[in-house]
Amino acid sequence: MKSILTLGAVSDGTFDCTNAINGALKTESEIYFPDGVYLITGEIIIPSNRKLMLSDGAEIYCADNCFNKSGVRAMITNSDYINGNENIYIEGGKFNGNNKNNRREDWAKGPNQGLTPTL
Repeated sequence: MKSILTLGAVSDGTFDCTNAINGALKTESEIYFPDGVYLITGEIIIPSNRKLMLSDGAEIYCADNCFNKSGVRAMITNSDYINGNENIYIEGGKFNGNNKNNRREDWAKGPNQGLTPTL
């Protein structure tokens, strides 16, 4: 299992880790997120047969207004919208997508279903 820090992400809460995380998911089947805040500005797209392990102190944090862009469906989603994906395993950490400057539509339609808001 490779650390996301060796795959281009920075856990300081200010560096945009979206491309590093999505790039790692294309090539690595198992990725570990050590303690820290991993800022994203768009969707994390997960293909089949991937395992994400986040330490208890790891947080994936959506930048303000990142869900106000056209076409952004979710904070984290599968890569094959039509046929679906399989064997996706995510454990630990915190996924923070409902901060005060991201839209909150009806939970069944909005981009941040199941996420706890931070106000």
